[in-house]
Amino acid sequence: MIKNRESAARSRARKQAYTNELENKISRLEEENKRLRMHKAPEPVVQYVPQQEPKNQLRRVNSADF
Repeated sequence: MIKNRESAARSRARKQAYTNELENKISRLEEENKRLRMHKAPEPVVQYVPQQEPKNQLRRVNSADF
């Protein structure tokens, strides 16, 4: 029974250490993300302008399935 308690205590300690490690990693990644966003150059905005089709141009359409 004592060994089970000791094993459970070790398991809880490992879980706590792992949780703390993940929380530290989250903090580091959030800081890095913030730093990268600040240094990122704004991308130029490209607008899509559809080309107009010439009038009286024939269009190919599917008339039957093959």
